[in-house]
Amino acid sequence: AIHVSLGFTEGSVQMAIEDDAGGPAPAEAEWGFGLRASRRSVHELGGELSLANAPAGVIVRVDVPAVPADDPDEEASTASRVDRAAAAV
Repeated sequence: AIHVSLGFTEGSVQMAIEDDAGGPAPAEAEWGFGLRASRRSVHELGGELSLANAPAGVIVRVDVPAVPADDPDEEASTASRVDRAAAAV
């Protein structure tokens, strides 16, 4: 099964996608086209994409900075950043 979680802090938006279907450990996983493209898209947002071991599979974590509080369109911008980060993965 695949589990997706989304979290917010004052300074960032985090997303984790856990796939418990097995597969290579992150240290063994190759950064194929899809992962490289996702990582590039997340970096364009100023964020980080990483892989981690899960009990029975792998977790893809995305962490992108939130929009500064002085942005007049903060809510719309943050929603857009979440959408772009999710689309990247």
